[in-house]
Amino acid sequence: MTREGAYKLRRSAHGAAFARAWDAARHHAGAFLEDVAFERTLEGIEHNVFNECGDVVCTRRAYNDRLLMFLLRHLKPERYARDALAQPAPQPITVEASLREMEPQLPAPAEEMLGAETLNEELLLADAADGELPRFLSEQRPRKSAETEKAEESFARMKRGEALSKRLDNTKPGEGRELTRQEEADLYFYLDPSSQNDRGRKRFR
Repeated sequence: MTREGAYKLRRSAHGAAFARAWDAARHHAGAFLEDVAFERTLEGIEHNVFNECGDVVCTRRAYNDRLLMFLLRHLKPERYARDALAQPAPQPITVEASLREMEPQLPAPAEEMLGAETLNEELLLADAADGELPRFLSEQRPRKSAETEKAEESFARMKRGEALSKRLDNTKPGEGRELTRQEEADLYFYLDPSSQNDRGRKRFR
C-alpha cells in the first residue's frame, strides 16, 4: 500500500478500524521515543568542546532538567502534575485488539436468529429435501434446459441478423458491406432460420 493510499483509507468513512490500528501502531512506535527520552534524561548528552582553532579538546555531558520534569509530570501526575486534578493516563490501545475489530462480524447462532421451534422445522425440511433449499429460497437461479438455451441463442441471432440486414439496406455497395463470418452466419440465419449450413456462402461486398 502506498503512503497516499494509507492516508486515504485512514480518512475514509469505512476506515475507522484501520484508523484505530494506525493509532495503536503509533502508540507502540512511541515506546522507542520514550526509551530515547529516558536515556537522555538519565545519562545526559555529550557535547564536544572546541578551542579557538576549532579542534575538539574535550567533551562535556549536559542534562536536560526540563525533559526530566516533563517525564515526571506524565509518569506521576498525582505528585508532579501542575493540575492537582489531573486525570490518569488512558489505557494503551493494543494492535491486536484493533486488528480483531477489523475482522468481519460472525452471524448470530441459528437458534437465536430463528428460534428453537422454527429451527427444528427448518432442519426437518432440510432433511426431507436432502439438504437442498427450495427454489424460492435458493440464491442461485435454476439451470436452464438445453431447449431454453437454444431458443435464447436463436432469438439473439435473429435480432443480430435483423440489425445487419437493416444496416446493409441503408449503405451503398462497397461501403461498409464487408462482414465477418459470424455476422454472415447471423444474417443468413435471419434470412433463412431453417438453414443452419452457412459454409460456402460468398461474402457481401
